[in-house]
Amino acid sequence: MVSAGPELAFSCLQHIFLLVNRNPEVFIPEFKRFFLRINDPAYTKKIKLDILVELTTAENVDEIVQEVMGPLFEEEEAPAGPEIDESELDAIIEEGEQLAEEGQYTMAFQKFDRALDASPEREEARWMRAQARVEKRRFEEAIEDYDVLVESSDRKAEALNRRGIVHAKLGRLDQAIEDQKKALTLEPENSKIHFDLGSCHHARKEVDEAIRCYDEAIHLQPEYVEALNNRGIAQVMKRDLQGAHDSWQ
Repeated sequence: MVSAGPELAFSCLQHIFLLVNRNPEVFIPEFKRFFLRINDPAYTKKIKLDILVELTTAENVDEIVQEVMGPLFEEEEAPAGPEIDESELDAIIEEGEQLAEEGQYTMAFQKFDRALDASPEREEARWMRAQARVEKRRFEEAIEDYDVLVESSDRKAEALNRRGIVHAKLGRLDQAIEDQKKALTLEPENSKIHFDLGSCHHARKEVDEAIRCYDEAIHLQPEYVEALNNRGIAQVMKRDLQGAHDSWQ
């Protein structure tokens, strides 16, 4: 693998990573083979680190930490990896999307990271990585992606709303509501954003405001089942049983 080109070496490391996850003990005696080199491309460094994490033991942890610190800190001086053309980038992103759909998130993240390292402006890879990070409950990292998308994407309202949803998952309801209100200034007739804003008010037990948001979502999308259901729950909290009955019909 030392003499292999970067693309072939990366492919081999991907297969090794899968084997290490199944049976790390077999590879522990060979952990030094996965030490980082200064001229490794960024995507190779990342997968080597993933492998080393799985191979770390109480006996080798000090040696691994000492060995990898140098290449990590000198990464800015490393020569760039081989350029990836647009068709290959498309293939990498598509592979990442497929891996995420199959629940193979570690491999999917490697694909998305590699695509974004090569071409940070490839917005679709960032959207996919953000969603995968949410699904893996890597919420702070997902917010980092949505921060970039809020500033750079034409889909700013969606990025704001999704970031708000992640803030809500972290219990930051004030920040969630702030993001969703900003999103509504951009897309005031987006029923999904009204619904998500209502859910945040609902979580804060601001029942009247939650019902108002659900009403707006249902006005824009009369068959919005989730909004009808949540409005009914909020109406029960208000002891408006007839209203709840009507919502649930």
